[in-house]
Amino acid sequence: MQFMTLDRETPETGFIVAYNNEGSALIPGTVCEFDLTTTTAEQGYYVEKVDVAVNSTTGIAAPVAGVVETTIAASDVGRLQVYGPATVRVNTTITAGRLAVATSANVAPTGVATADVLTTTTTACYAQAALGISIESVSATQSVVQLQLM
Repeated sequence: MQFMTLDRETPETGFIVAYNNEGSALIPGTVCEFDLTTTTAEQGYYVEKVDVAVNSTTGIAAPVAGVVETTIAASDVGRLQVYGPATVRVNTTITAGRLAVATSANVAPTGVATADVLTTTTTACYAQAALGISIESVSATQSVVQLQLM
């Protein structure tokens, strides 16, 4: 894990190293999940775009890994941001102050955030899809989220 040097002008950010196992490039702002694999060396290292729509009961299909910082070519290694303010791709505007949740819903390519839902069926699995709180709604396709994925 890498943390950026603390200074008085720049917010703290944290990153992990990840291997792009998607089969195509991962672009900045894409929300990634860890690949579920039985190969020990790949666990917690191989990632792909979130490719299942979030469900209020079951969450998503795999653990959230982070948000792509700069383009990661297919079968290459790059950094995913896991902490601090990050510009994240969204499927619709997320109002500042709302929880951003990983999903694949309503956008191509997948791997975006959406605003949280509150229902009587929301479970701990759903909470595991959470990225952090939206701190700025940039547009209908991007939001700045204070990531809390550590």
